[in-house]
Amino acid sequence: MITSFREIDAVVVVHEGIPGHYNQSLGIDERIHELTGAKIYEAKVPNFEKLQRLLKVRKNLENLPTLSPDELKKWLQRAEGLQCFEEITEWFLKTGLCPEKSLIISAGSRVGAYTYAISRLLSCRSASIMLNKYLKSSNYDYVIMPEHKIYLILAETKGSLKPDNVFALHGAANRISSERLLNEGQRILQEYPEKRKKKWAIFLGGESAIQKLPSPFVQPVLEKIWEDAAKEEADIYLTTSRRTDRVVEQMIIDVFSKRENTGLIWLASEKEGNPVPGFLGIAELVYCSEDSVTMIWESLTAKKNVVLIPCQPAETRRRILLRTLRKKLGLLKGRPIRKVDDFRKKYDRIRAENWAKYIDETEKNFRAPDFDETLVISRWIVDNWH
Repeated sequence: MITSFREIDAVVVVHEGIPGHYNQSLGIDERIHELTGAKIYEAKVPNFEKLQRLLKVRKNLENLPTLSPDELKKWLQRAEGLQCFEEITEWFLKTGLCPEKSLIISAGSRVGAYTYAISRLLSCRSASIMLNKYLKSSNYDYVIMPEHKIYLILAETKGSLKPDNVFALHGAANRISSERLLNEGQRILQEYPEKRKKKWAIFLGGESAIQKLPSPFVQPVLEKIWEDAAKEEADIYLTTSRRTDRVVEQMIIDVFSKRENTGLIWLASEKEGNPVPGFLGIAELVYCSEDSVTMIWESLTAKKNVVLIPCQPAETRRRILLRTLRKKLGLLKGRPIRKVDDFRKKYDRIRAENWAKYIDETEKNFRAPDFDETLVISRWIVDNWH
């Protein structure tokens, strides 16, 4: 349903095939379509390995805003993005839509340079989810950044005020909607018939620069959840992410796959697709590892009750070095190097408890106001379309 008079002809998402980034951008595109009737188009650029990216994309990237149109095309050719540009150009010619009244949005910071170059060549508006560190917020019409990374832009502007074209993102954009939850939930139950009416979901992330979920740590957590679910006569629907350790996934299969109250185990390393919307469509309670902002935010948008599964701090070289120096020099223990964002301080619907005390009290009185940040972002873009 079109609820805005704003003239936005089209929204083009440029992505490299990474599901998380793709779904965030497409979620915003879909909401802008609902608000304005804008057409949606998708175009893909290569997902290079680190060395290839360095050679093809990174070289002289900070000089991109100073390049002429011909030089931008040469850069796109070197970065293997010229085909993407030509596909988008052809789509505009075929549909008769106006590039000047359209938006190109990048799915993640690594695609930001392509979005910048193509939008300049076509005179489109540009938006970037996250900011490529070699480009500035002023290079885009709209920038969507996590709240805890706004300091990067403040350093760029040498001030304390956030630029008007920057949206501070509390969590993560997504494609969650009531219609999608219903459809995907029904599809899950058609393909995998339910055993019990009550269902709980578990979303596991994995190792990052600051956190990890090793098998010996996560197994007793899962044991407790399965035990509590059995008491409540609830089936468990579990999915992992692309970051989940394969050892953890194998442990899940070995230990939990044949449990009586196991509804479905969906391992990201073995199955294509995204089961999260379907699981959210049927589950009344969600457990999510605290490293995964995306899955936490999808659960919040779906208005679910969420319990955070804690992670362990990752053993980085810096931490190992500091610990060794402290030991050798007889220094006192320092402060914890970093804690994850404490969502509990902002959102009543989330709890993070000691893993052995998960369901000691009822979840039925655990509610919070509705919150759909994807819609807020989309309205912000539409309202600032000038």
